[in-house]
Amino acid sequence: MIKRLFVLCLVLGLLLCAFSASAVTTYTADNGYRYIRDHGDVLTDEEEYVLSVKLGFNSERAGADIVVVTARDVYDLRNFAEDYYIDNNYAESGVMFLYCEDINEGYILVSGGCNAAIDLNKQDDIFDKLTPYIKAEYYAEAFQFFGTLSEQYITDYIEAGGDLDDYDEWGFEFDSEIRWYHLLIIAAVIGVIVGFISVGVMKSKLKSVRYNYRADDYIMRDTFRVTVSREIFLYRNIIRTPRPKSNSGGRGGFSGGGRSFGGSGRRF
Repeated sequence: MIKRLFVLCLVLGLLLCAFSASAVTTYTADNGYRYIRDHGDVLTDEEEYVLSVKLGFNSERAGADIVVVTARDVYDLRNFAEDYYIDNNYAESGVMFLYCEDINEGYILVSGGCNAAIDLNKQDDIFDKLTPYIKAEYYAEAFQFFGTLSEQYITDYIEAGGDLDDYDEWGFEFDSEIRWYHLLIIAAVIGVIVGFISVGVMKSKLKSVRYNYRADDYIMRDTFRVTVSREIFLYRNIIRTPRPKSNSGGRGGFSGGGRSFGGSGRRF
């Protein structure tokens, strides 16, 4: 009887260990480091392991994919981030931080409902808080901080009544409140439509004069004589080409691959 109890306890212990191990590796090696892709090789193996776990839990709690990618030899970060996000089948709503060590530049890509949850002001705040870590080359700490901030902004947005799944093809909320500039745009469109209608009505009433394609009736022949002729310099045309500057913004909304993207970049 004692031996049977011992065997039973041993089996239960092994099952619990196996379950615990599977729970820990949900976002690690078994998941192929889905949320951290260190192509730029700026992290140690231990740092990459810890980040895979932390970003996985950040994503689970936020209900959106929170991803960090490092790369080399990439100079168009925006297009690279968009293609990478699509090719790896990340969630419709998510946020990704792309860092390229070659040019010491980062880009925050937001997708779907995260366009509203992490807007440009919040992206600037993330960059401001990550900059000291990036400059000191504390990359693991910077990426962990990115995951924490992204989760916080997304959960705050949801708690305030936002819905990551309730957005249109441009990434804006369907039920977002109408602001003053929305009314201004609507008023301008209505004004243009009314103007076209008014002009069309007035043009249709111009029946008293027929259009004449020739001006012969208005010219008195042999009455024009040139008595003095001289050339006068009026102006000159100067073309200036601006010196190329580094792109520190790169912000704005755009769509690609059937998804709604936005984002901004900064050079550290």
